[in-house]
Amino acid sequence: MRVAPSLMRLAAALSLVLLPFGVLGEGVRAQETAPGNSPEVIKTIENIAEATWRFGDRDASTQSNAVSIDVTLPPPEIRALRPAPQGGFELNFRAPFCSATGQSVQSAATVNPGQQTIANAQPLNAMVEQTSVLRAGQTLLFEVTALQANLDPNEIDSLTVVVTTSTGDLEEETIFETGPNTGVFVGQFDTVRIPPAPIQRDCRLSIADGSSIEIAASLPGQSEVIVRTDVEVLADPFGVVFDSETGEAVDGAT
Repeated sequence: MRVAPSLMRLAAALSLVLLPFGVLGEGVRAQETAPGNSPEVIKTIENIAEATWRFGDRDASTQSNAVSIDVTLPPPEIRALRPAPQGGFELNFRAPFCSATGQSVQSAATVNPGQQTIANAQPLNAMVEQTSVLRAGQTLLFEVTALQANLDPNEIDSLTVVVTTSTGDLEEETIFETGPNTGVFVGQFDTVRIPPAPIQRDCRLSIADGSSIEIAASLPGQSEVIVRTDVEVLADPFGVVFDSETGEAVDGAT
């Protein structure tokens, strides 16, 4: 009978170790809070584990102490991408909604974003690679992972993205989830070289060599930025000369 207390202590210890793994299910995972970062707590789980066993002809049981676990969402992430025809990975997404004056760009929709707009958005795919630099004329793509924006697991949700440049351009578009319940959103902008001068909200990004681009994402209807990243514009090593009014390359210039 002197063994029984040891077994009880062992069962209690095992229950404490196994409890966190037993209560977290259905795709929810607990996150450790990084220094200086406060993840969003979506649920607090409290539980007491119980172990029962039979020793000889006697039934025994024990309970653990109460365990409380905060279930948090991982912080949102954003990564900038650029086309990579010779490699990279395939990106599948829906054309974002970007409305310029009197027209809709990059999407077949002509009304404010909603479920009908999402349904009409053209499916796209591209071979891309992650980057922190871009050249004028390349397409800028970006992927935002934000589980807090996954509001309806049965529908495709959206995010609002504002892209600004150090040269004075500002563009805004609505980007869509890659599928129901993914929490991953993808957008893109075509880029053009300065000159001519940037025109804000024309659904294309005007950039110059050595400038910088900021991508900032917010939940629909909210102004608070949940995640942002920066992209640098590379200087053209070939030194192409452009007309200052039209932006056309000047033949024969060095």
